[in-house]
Amino acid sequence: MLKQITLSSVFWRNCIIAYIIVGFSSSLIAEFYQSFQISNQWENGERLSRLVSIGVAYSMKENLYK
Repeated sequence: MLKQITLSSVFWRNCIIAYIIVGFSSSLIAEFYQSFQISNQWENGERLSRLVSIGVAYSMKENLYK
């Protein structure tokens, strides 16, 4: 007959599997982020965020003095 697996061994196996999945996915995210920083999209994103913040500040000023 098959031996019944105890609850603690199943728990530890699931913890190890979750640890491996989280480690692998964080490694992938870090690699994608590093390649994004090197690409031209990083500069475009930085410019876009500056334009958005300037636009928000300008519209706040316009709304404040109305």
